[in-house]
Amino acid sequence: MENENKNHDTQDNKPKFSFRPAETPIEDFPLAEEEDETPTSDGYGYSDFEADDGDDDYPEEKLSFRERLAKRRAETEASNAAEQAAFDEDDEYEEHEEKDRAPRPSFRERFAKSRAAQKAAEEETDEDKEDETSSLSLRERLAKRRVEREAAEAAEDDEYDEDEEDETSSLSLRERLAKRRAEREAAEAAEDDEYDDEDDEELRPTRRRIAVRQSETAVRSAQREEKHIAKPVADKSAAPKAEKPVAKPVADKPAQRAEKHAERPAADKPAQITESRVERHAADKPVQRGEKPVAKPVADKPAQRAEKPVERPSEDRPTAKKTDSPVKNRRNHAPTAVEKTAQNRKPSNQENGSGDKNKSKTFPAFSGSELNAGGADENVKKRFVPIIGAFAAFIAVCVIFTLCASVLTRKTVTGSRVYISEIMTSNSSSVPAPDGEFYDWIELCNPTDEAVDVSGFGFGLDSAAAVWTIPSGTVIPAKGYALVFCAGRAGDSGRVGEVYATFRLSKKGGEELTLLASSGKTIDALKTETLDRGKTMYRVKEGSSFEIGGDPTPLFPNTEEGRANYLASLYVDGDPIKISEMAPKNHIGLTDSFGETSDWIELHNTSDTEVNLKGYKLSDSSEEPYAWSFPDVTVESGGYIYVFCSGRDVEKGDEIHADFVLSSKSGTVVLARPDGGIVDHVEYSGVATNESYADDENGNFTATPWQTPGFANTVDGYEKYAETLKMPSGLIINEVMVGNEKYCAHNGGRYYDWIELYNASDADIDLSEYTLSKELSDLGAFTLPQRTLRPGEYALVMCSGDETLSTSSYIHANFKIDNDGEELFLSKNDTVVDSVYFSNIRAGYSFGRSSLGNGFYNLSQPTPGYVNGMGIRQVSSAPFTDTAEGVYNNVANVKVALSAFGDATVYYTTDCTEPTYTSTQYLGELTLDKTTVVKAVAYEKGKLPSAVVTLSYIVNENHTLPVISLSADPDDLFDYYTGIYADGPGYTYEFPHKGANFWQDWERDAHVAFFADGEDGFSLDCGIKMFGNYGRAYDQKPFQIKFKKKYGTSELHYKMFEQYSDMSVFDALVLRCGSQDSYRSRFRDELFTSLVTDSSSTLLSQAYRACVLYLNGQYWGVYYIREKVDENFLAQHENYGPDSFTMLYRNGEVIMGDTDEGYASLIYFVETHDMTLKENYDYVCSRIDIQNYIDFKIFQAYSGNYDLHNIKYYKSDAEGSDGKWRWIFYDQDYAFRELGDSVARTVESGYHFISNTLIRNLLKNPDCRALYLSRMSELFSSALSADTVLAKINALYEESLPEMQRHCERWSLSFDNWKYEVDVLRRTVSESGSIEGLGGLSYGGSRIAQVLANLKSTLYLTDEEYNKYFGGLSIG
Repeated sequence: MENENKNHDTQDNKPKFSFRPAETPIEDFPLAEEEDETPTSDGYGYSDFEADDGDDDYPEEKLSFRERLAKRRAETEASNAAEQAAFDEDDEYEEHEEKDRAPRPSFRERFAKSRAAQKAAEEETDEDKEDETSSLSLRERLAKRRVEREAAEAAEDDEYDEDEEDETSSLSLRERLAKRRAEREAAEAAEDDEYDDEDDEELRPTRRRIAVRQSETAVRSAQREEKHIAKPVADKSAAPKAEKPVAKPVADKPAQRAEKHAERPAADKPAQITESRVERHAADKPVQRGEKPVAKPVADKPAQRAEKPVERPSEDRPTAKKTDSPVKNRRNHAPTAVEKTAQNRKPSNQENGSGDKNKSKTFPAFSGSELNAGGADENVKKRFVPIIGAFAAFIAVCVIFTLCASVLTRKTVTGSRVYISEIMTSNSSSVPAPDGEFYDWIELCNPTDEAVDVSGFGFGLDSAAAVWTIPSGTVIPAKGYALVFCAGRAGDSGRVGEVYATFRLSKKGGEELTLLASSGKTIDALKTETLDRGKTMYRVKEGSSFEIGGDPTPLFPNTEEGRANYLASLYVDGDPIKISEMAPKNHIGLTDSFGETSDWIELHNTSDTEVNLKGYKLSDSSEEPYAWSFPDVTVESGGYIYVFCSGRDVEKGDEIHADFVLSSKSGTVVLARPDGGIVDHVEYSGVATNESYADDENGNFTATPWQTPGFANTVDGYEKYAETLKMPSGLIINEVMVGNEKYCAHNGGRYYDWIELYNASDADIDLSEYTLSKELSDLGAFTLPQRTLRPGEYALVMCSGDETLSTSSYIHANFKIDNDGEELFLSKNDTVVDSVYFSNIRAGYSFGRSSLGNGFYNLSQPTPGYVNGMGIRQVSSAPFTDTAEGVYNNVANVKVALSAFGDATVYYTTDCTEPTYTSTQYLGELTLDKTTVVKAVAYEKGKLPSAVVTLSYIVNENHTLPVISLSADPDDLFDYYTGIYADGPGYTYEFPHKGANFWQDWERDAHVAFFADGEDGFSLDCGIKMFGNYGRAYDQKPFQIKFKKKYGTSELHYKMFEQYSDMSVFDALVLRCGSQDSYRSRFRDELFTSLVTDSSSTLLSQAYRACVLYLNGQYWGVYYIREKVDENFLAQHENYGPDSFTMLYRNGEVIMGDTDEGYASLIYFVETHDMTLKENYDYVCSRIDIQNYIDFKIFQAYSGNYDLHNIKYYKSDAEGSDGKWRWIFYDQDYAFRELGDSVARTVESGYHFISNTLIRNLLKNPDCRALYLSRMSELFSSALSADTVLAKINALYEESLPEMQRHCERWSLSFDNWKYEVDVLRRTVSESGSIEGLGGLSYGGSRIAQVLANLKSTLYLTDEEYNKYFGGLSIG
């Protein structure tokens, strides 16, 4: 959702009216900016909205009463200012014309005449009396006050008459005038109070019209007086005549004022004179009601307004004092209608600051030079200074009045911009009311900058009158919200911003809902829609259409951020009830009274008093945190209670069933108080079947197989829970062992994982009536054979996956078990009679039932076929850290903090030895400033020590390749007697040092971690052993990494190779380091196998990935990660089961499978039959993939590999397979070395113990010969072209180049020699391929030319044959 609460234009804060000194240009005065449209302007800062056109349809509903009153006063004061200006003009005129004054009407005559004209104008505006009968008493009071003012003005005229003979005494007269004006203003302030007291709804329309007319009267009076007494300075010599003003349309008055101002002098008075008068007057004036003392001279205010808009007395400004609002402000707003009116008053020429006379008018003023010019005497000064003082006092009064009016009018107002922002008609469990119930609700938003009193507002349904009225005193703060719960009853909610309404909403939608002002006017309306449970109708912003299906955000903006803030606001602290444990996938363990193993949630009362849970909410979703409510149930102090998440929503005896079920993969559990405050919230993921997710009572949750429903999550808690368990009668599962390498060997000394069954009854049991399964959904997976088990006897079931291996002593099941979290079900007649769950059984341990019958233990001494001993029930949880292992570059150091669950103690090592309780105890944060491997273990009282956690930190090494960290106990690697990397006592000095430790087939426990930029990597326990043949004899040796159940996982699941992005399961990986190429280019094997991979051939080859190896935290150089060629390698590539393959080596040695599957007979057939005959050739093609075999021979011929005896080929007998033999292209470390007769070595006999009988005889067939030659030509122009091979060499070179300098230093090699050897490869491909500037090879221009030359001589190609297949080939 878009945020509707954008910050709107703040120009609505500017005043609708104000007072300013004469020198302030109209255009420079801050007016409200336009928002929607700009009204026409007369060029002097007045829009035609303000023009005095005498119409009665003045848009008075847009102005508050106080605004109209303020406007009337402003206009009245403008009239007084005009009078003062007349005084000033008259005095000046008399001084300058003292010697030659023409006869003209006296000032007092003119002043009396102007007063009469003003009275006449006021009488003319008194219209529409028939509409004002409702405010008669108010009119009478107004009329009385007018008479009093007129009497006061007549008294002023009398004083003028009395003082006529002595003009020089005018100083005291003006002081008296100023005093009376101040008294008149005080009287008007008293009127304000009276207006405030009587400001009821019935009189407001009449007051608006009266205020408008009075304002208009004052303006017209000022205009007439100004026109009547104004006299241009240029006409001072002429004697003015007392003429009656010519009537003009009222709308022309602004233009007349502008004309008058244009004729006046434009010079300014000295600022210091004006300021001093104003300051004195402001200092003497008492502070008005609600006004703060003025801290700065009043004369400074215009400048301040020019810099920052003055707060105007408006209903759109926040109140200065606290309101009774029960609603918090949580939203921004859009402008109100009144604000828009103020904004529309901005003059069209406001921005123009040029000197155009039509755009830069100023009020007339006298400069200091004019005041003293023309020989002015002291009398002029004496008369002028009091006038200035009086005018300054008048300005001060106006400013103070404005401030007072602002304070007086800044009250909570009733506005029409309140709107319905959100509505929910399906609130079944989303938003609770303060009483804990779920009512539908309506949200109101006040988008303005002012608090809005919504007392008397109401809601209508389906065009009916208000069905409910908002209680008196309800106020929505500026940019705030109110929430109306449609509860069907009235009452105080007791919570800020939330009220109960007496009506309800229909969940079916289709209702016409209206929001009504107190006057009955419709403010907002909508038609409700049918909503999904927990969803709302909402507006993105004021005035926008409603959108359907939003998540609720009551009292918050309808945005994603608002949603998040709303949810966050629900959380509360201090409640004693906490979530302590949950089982999201319970198949074995706690069973309910319905006979089902439902999921469950446990709560803990952490207080020392009992707590009643009635009304508490429990949910499996943070989006709907109030899904289900507790019945009337009490939890004792410190006690526990669990709830079955069966979806039943019932109580059965002491059992409580919620109406939801938990997600088995990941989810959330939320607990809330009856009033909706969320008191606890737990997220879970990766919890295995039959494990619980438990709090260790320190706030740390962890997955554990040791469920303790109703008890503390401790060893003692489990013991108490185990006492409630009963051993099942009859046939039971008694003991399980995974990773067996010691017990019950048979079938040629093979070991299998096993399950022990026990007859716990007092009668014979027929095993064939029972089934075993690993899946609750498939209880009949394996039916036990016919066998009688007497009371107290045992039966052993071997989990080999092949029931045909069964013997008289051991039953073999058709499934296997592992240690990653396994469940077993023993059933009879499709009913589970016993079950067990186990996970991470310690190597060498079994998992057996206690002879006492109360649960299972870890048994350090397995007892297959015998009574179980006692063991340790639980295993400590492994320690953990928040500092992820990985690569850290450009850091000062890495801080590692270790943690453990419960009261466990952590011990650690940094030398790769296995930590025990004798190792260093962890007491505080570790600081690592170099690459380090940290191994840690946790010990908990009454439990086995945890598994060792290995953390690898590669610090400031700055590698460009991925990193592998391989770690093992140092003795397992380097000990003279036991270390797999050591020479050992059997070492011989003759290469390849047969008899050394590294030639032994030893496997050691280890840990491997992989880190690559932009990838998740992995970190797993594993086994390691040495790999390869002669490569073992070099200083840098290759490794094989094995993944087995006994190490924790039987497979690595990771997308390691980009060449095969769809492969991600490996049971082994190889780390190669060049072997016989380790002192040369180091990547010959990777080069040629990748050429096969990138071609269209069906040959299998190993994928590769370059990396840097750290062995026990020590830099070990550049390696290549490779696939291990075994049955799983074949299964990955061919997509058949690993057991379906037969693999042969060299000339037919079986290395996988039981027999050679007739390969020897095939070779015999080829030797003894004429391959030129089509039927014989076709038979051979039915037994081998002929295209695959031809490709193998061509790639071998091109690479010139001298280790031809390393040949592997395979076939599968799986259903869907064609059963043909195919070849694997691998082990190319010795390629591009002996090149001259490379074709002959692959075709003729007698090379490296390899029989070429098959290819030599097949090439006698013309079809096979043609296939061979055409395919070679195709490959030489594509996958084996000079350009392709050179590009691959350069890519491998560039990839390893940044790492090779350090690698060479580590293994005492020459970096320059390495670059030279790479260039040898380039020059072998093509004489022009060198990038080192070295010369070509002695025997030809390119590798393709060499191969073709040997091919021609080996196969005795005719020129015709050669040209047919290779004539157009570019050989480089």
